[in-house]
Amino acid sequence: MDFSLKPNFKVAGPLLGSNVKLFAAELAKADSLEIISKVQSGEKCELTVNGQTVELNDELLDIRIAAKEGYDVSTGNNLFTIIDTELTEDLINEGFAREFTSKVQQMRKNNGYEMMDRIKIFYKGTEEIDKAVKEFGEFIKIETLADTIEKVDDAAMEVQNLNGIDTGMKLERI
Repeated sequence: MDFSLKPNFKVAGPLLGSNVKLFAAELAKADSLEIISKVQSGEKCELTVNGQTVELNDELLDIRIAAKEGYDVSTGNNLFTIIDTELTEDLINEGFAREFTSKVQQMRKNNGYEMMDRIKIFYKGTEEIDKAVKEFGEFIKIETLADTIEKVDDAAMEVQNLNGIDTGMKLERI
């Protein structure tokens, strides 16, 4: 995370008057993380602005938090949630597998299958879809009550869009 500090002008303006711009400049030069840590833990933290000592507190500061590239950050109640947003090959394959599972479930419903009906899944997909089905085949079978998942070269399939990749799919009730 990247931290930056700015004055909360509604509070700092009346307190510092014409020195508020100098206060902003001093905050920009200061170690943001150190100030934030001290202020939020209740430690005394001061900054000298044009000869005037200013005791820093949450009301005087506008704390800005930005995620570094490849991450997303959310804050609340002095807690941070940081998520790595880099998509690895495993995550991409899992996404295809989950989308594959979702499409099969929709097709089961559209075909009028009972909830406990066992099925066979046939598909025609790209190499990316093949990798995902191979890696997550057991997961797909468990979630969809499929006994088999088979790649076939059949033109008579319903085309489903799996995260931007058109994939032929067909189900058979067992």
